[in-house]
Amino acid sequence: KHERIGEYACALKEYQLAAVGQPLNAKIEDRIGKLLVRLDLNADAILHFDRAIALDPTLVNAYHNRGFAREKLGQRKEAIAEYRRVLEMEADHPLSTERLKKLGEL
Repeated sequence: KHERIGEYACALKEYQLAAVGQPLNAKIEDRIGKLLVRLDLNADAILHFDRAIALDPTLVNAYHNRGFAREKLGQRKEAIAEYRRVLEMEADHPLSTERLKKLGEL
């Protein structure tokens, strides 16, 4: 609920509590990372995307989200590599395709 209405800090607390109870849940780690990006805490977000990927290397959105966090940190080359990895995993991923187009890489 909090996330839907833009209360990202409250939503983050809820997901962090959920992560305590489900420490091996990659989707929760990915969601925490997304909320940290919304709060402009991109370096911290990358750590959570790294955890999500370590827990589930097939979680395509975690790679995309990590790329977006890297892009926001000015790590253009690394972001492009993440988006390309996403397209290797899921050729028609619309968000990574869009980001690569915006970066002039497609």
